[in-house]
Amino acid sequence: MAAEAAETFVEYCGERFDVDPQAPFHIGREADLDVDDNPYLHRRFLKVHNDDGLWWLSNVGSRLSASVSAGDAGFSATLAPGARM
Repeated sequence: MAAEAAETFVEYCGERFDVDPQAPFHIGREADLDVDDNPYLHRRFLKVHNDDGLWWLSNVGSRLSASVSAGDAGFSATLAPGARM
């Protein structure tokens, strides 16, 4: 029996957004996840995507860095424009 792929989602302010492994999921001012109407935030700022079985978070903006943290894992980082983790 084939193993089922783990379900991937983004949770923001208590709302859950399913992420399709075959398509990128964008976060920004005018994206799959609309986080703010701030005109200084990029329309597409972050991208969650699967590349050869690995999940990536990419900063697709051109000017703003993103602060990323996982409090339960004690992890925090800054994701510069053009970078991915």
